[in-house]
Amino acid sequence: MATQNARTCVHLINGAHRVALPLPLPFISKTKHFLPMWIQQKPGTPAPLDELQGRTVGLKFECNHCNTEVFTDLIGVPAPDLLANSMEDDGQFETEEIKCPGCDMTHAITVRSTFEGVQFDVSEVKPESVSYQVAEPEA
Repeated sequence: MATQNARTCVHLINGAHRVALPLPLPFISKTKHFLPMWIQQKPGTPAPLDELQGRTVGLKFECNHCNTEVFTDLIGVPAPDLLANSMEDDGQFETEEIKCPGCDMTHAITVRSTFEGVQFDVSEVKPESVSYQVAEPEA
């Protein structure tokens, strides 16, 4: 079995198997990300609607009570209300609850979608600790 230099390969662990891949990784390009990335929500600034409408997202945030990093299941992003009488009434909501694995605190998660964008609100956390990840559509 040959040994690989740490600078020329990356090791991926899949269950009990350790796989060495040569660097640069052949499935990563400069123009398209193949590995999911987390996007930090900017407080007071909605995420772009055109990138999220009709998609599902996963959220991660830090619990204010115990500082545990919490990850959600996938949550659907609702479409804004096309029949709203005004821009103030165009919001649609998706609400979920999740328990922190570190302290069992229940956090309420609200995904609000308007024509201005998508806002992720999580109770009992600092808004700047909320990040989202867009799920890739199944082929």
